[in-house]
Amino acid sequence: MSQGYAEYALQEPTKCKVVAIAEPRPKTRKNFTDAHLVDQTLVFNTWQELHKASEETLKTVGTRLADAVLVTVQDYMHVEVVLAFAEQGYHILCEKPMSTNIEDCIKMEAAIKKAGIIFGMGHVLRYSPYSKAITEIIRSGTLGQLINVVHVEPVGYYHFAHSYVRGNWAREKESCFSLMTKSCQ
Repeated sequence: MSQGYAEYALQEPTKCKVVAIAEPRPKTRKNFTDAHLVDQTLVFNTWQELHKASEETLKTVGTRLADAVLVTVQDYMHVEVVLAFAEQGYHILCEKPMSTNIEDCIKMEAAIKKAGIIFGMGHVLRYSPYSKAITEIIRSGTLGQLINVVHVEPVGYYHFAHSYVRGNWAREKESCFSLMTKSCQ
């Protein structure tokens, strides 16, 4: 998700700008920093470092570093990041799924309401060319009046094997099951 929105920021610089980065992978962090011309004082290895810098800015300058944050960490980490940045008053766009369990979702909802911020879930595939084409075909009436739609999420075998069998989303303790993460689009 973060790469898609970052690309949008490059294409529409008057609407969106990346002003800080928290990324543990050095090569990815450098590529992101270079592409978005982010000030080196706002480039961090972890979200916790970014959060601490934001806290210091709030105390000394009285403003946040940005209007909003994108939460693109592993699923099980969403709750901690959302709670921390909601408390600082940031609007939040969170990668799906919201959390790996209902209790964390309830905690996040309470923090979001308390902070009075805007919170959004990133269901990014609805804007993909594939999904847009399906939507346009349905809306155009070309198929007539639809009574029922059966749609199978097109998760390629390679992506599934490398993401959900042995990749970042292989363990449900750390993420949600594939039905929740892929088929909720």
